[in-house]
Amino acid sequence: MQSTKILVTRYGGAGDMIMMEPVLEALFYKYAPAEVYLRTHPDYADLHQFHPLLQPIVKGILTADQKALPGYASDEKKPQGFDRFYNTTGCVEMNRGIHGTDSFAFSTSAIPFRRTPVMYLDPDVEVQPRDIVIHTPKRGPNSPRNHDFRHYHIPDMVKNHLDKEGIKYESITAIGENSEYEGGLQEMAQTIAGAKLFIGPDSAGFHMAAALGVPHIAAFTSDFPAGIRAYPNTVSTRDTDLADLLQKISALYSAPEGPKSFGPDRVDLLSEKYAYGRTLELESEIGGGGYDLIRISGLLEHEDWRQRLWDYSERLSHGGTIFMYERHGSFDPLLLTKYLILTAGLQVTEYTATPDAYGHFFVAAQKVKRPRNLL
Repeated sequence: MQSTKILVTRYGGAGDMIMMEPVLEALFYKYAPAEVYLRTHPDYADLHQFHPLLQPIVKGILTADQKALPGYASDEKKPQGFDRFYNTTGCVEMNRGIHGTDSFAFSTSAIPFRRTPVMYLDPDVEVQPRDIVIHTPKRGPNSPRNHDFRHYHIPDMVKNHLDKEGIKYESITAIGENSEYEGGLQEMAQTIAGAKLFIGPDSAGFHMAAALGVPHIAAFTSDFPAGIRAYPNTVSTRDTDLADLLQKISALYSAPEGPKSFGPDRVDLLSEKYAYGRTLELESEIGGGGYDLIRISGLLEHEDWRQRLWDYSERLSHGGTIFMYERHGSFDPLLLTKYLILTAGLQVTEYTATPDAYGHFFVAAQKVKRPRNLL
């Protein structure tokens, strides 16, 4: 069967290119077998370089820039050799009342099964563990978004605040203006991927942190509020509210002994927003049913993981969540999400296919219907 060739055009910030990744994946499965291409700025060529479902970036430019950058196809040029073409340029800006992911979904008529994007890194480059990473893009006067990150030195403010609160930390790494251009998006993402905590405005770094499964705090403006920009795993604050930003940094970084970011403690941190009602902890004995949250770590290491997953699913209340934290390489994350959806009858809320600094990925799946027999 011949593949359907699909071209999606989008210009703007790198963050939007990451935000639309779930929609690009949805297009891949909607028209499978399919070849999905994203046409965008030449600077973003390495964005989805290692994505298993997407083709290499097609370099293009806005029509207004064509005189300054000759040789690239503009967004208005009719593409040749493609079966379907979607121009999403401007869709987010024109639909301020809905989430950006939904804007992309409506523009392409492709419904994603998750809202949190995934960014794949070079598998041959080891992620280096870091402590706190802060993105401080200095936007110019023509783009006055994120007042606080333009006018204040946020890394110094965070350092002073943590010192004042007596919260111990190892280091603060600041990545500044044009980080996504100087070494490429992959290099910037590698820096963020190993962080125990990421802090930044609504810019490329924040979207990378969300896509890499890194705990993060992001500041949003009134024009582009958290309701249309944040992800399920985002801790949000409002731009111009420095007190709230610093308070949430203290809370998320957690306690004077430092951040909890490995093993069971990391699972607690990542799954905290799902923790309501009756919870089955990692090492607890299974008893009865009606659980609203079941935390699982290392399930895929067991040969009978399907049977165990069946048992967990049966004991989960309707609307409850199973949160799995697994070693990367034990099972393909994308295949696991498909298994949970198609076989286990669960709805995947979010997941990361990229390993964190400790070589793990997570999947959160909600019970929406009775699963089939998994045996």
